[in-house]
Amino acid sequence: MCYNSKLKYNSAREVDIMKGPKTVRERSFCFSLTLLFVLSIVSMKLTECRSLALTDADKPNTEAVSALLFDARRGQVLTSKAPEEPTHSPLASRIMAVLITLEKADMEAMVTASKDVVNVEGASLKLSVGEKYAVKNLLNAVVLTGANDATKALAEYVGGSEQGFVQMMNEYATKL
Repeated sequence: MCYNSKLKYNSAREVDIMKGPKTVRERSFCFSLTLLFVLSIVSMKLTECRSLALTDADKPNTEAVSALLFDARRGQVLTSKAPEEPTHSPLASRIMAVLITLEKADMEAMVTASKDVVNVEGASLKLSVGEKYAVKNLLNAVVLTGANDATKALAEYVGGSEQGFVQMMNEYATKL
């Protein structure tokens, strides 16, 4: 059997299907079919991506206050825990403290550790009451170890008190 690439069209002219459509109607019909095909493939892919989201049984068990598991390749959140809850980021506070100290303090100045500084909880350098420490050394400790006592010592030095420093941080944040 021989394949004939010429088909009758409206019995007035012939269309060569090997060369493609010639009229606007034929082109728009082909475009519509192509668009429908592409949209159906995209729809199938989106359905596959949605099915990759974790079910409750598959979700990792964490004791964290909040969590987010994100597939960067697909741009999809696979699972989350308390995503709408506002959280406190100690790293953001530490960065803010470092920036303000860099702007306001002399790096060679000496800071005296108070009783409140020595008794702070969390990461600590074990500073001694009444000892003097250089601002640059305390800053290094804050950046490298996240030492809460060093941060509080800088806060008291730069802001006059912890509350004064918090006020400075809030003012600085509003300018950002």
